[in-house]
Amino acid sequence: MKKTLLKGPAGLLEEYRRKMQWITSQLYLLRKKRTNGKKENENLLNFRKESLVQLLNSLRLPSTKLAQFVSQQIEHAKLEELDRVELRLRLAEFESSFKSAQKSLTL
Repeated sequence: MKKTLLKGPAGLLEEYRRKMQWITSQLYLLRKKRTNGKKENENLLNFRKESLVQLLNSLRLPSTKLAQFVSQQIEHAKLEELDRVELRLRLAEFESSFKSAQKSLTL
């Protein structure tokens, strides 16, 4: 029986793509709260942002290694063409989400 990719590299890419998107959305929400005049404790907002920054930083190296591993699998593993295409698509989505999360730290 063929192992489905969703339980392997493709599943990991999808899981961490969602995490990166969540981090990005949370950082944008925090920024919005700071700029829309709501009276929330500045210390609490800073704590939330710092927690998200730490989470993103802790995911940076493993995420890079995951992307490298999947890229090597795409190039060198014996995969069916549809699996190779799926991995390329998921890797592109993952890399885009990762870059967006990193960029959201600087906005």
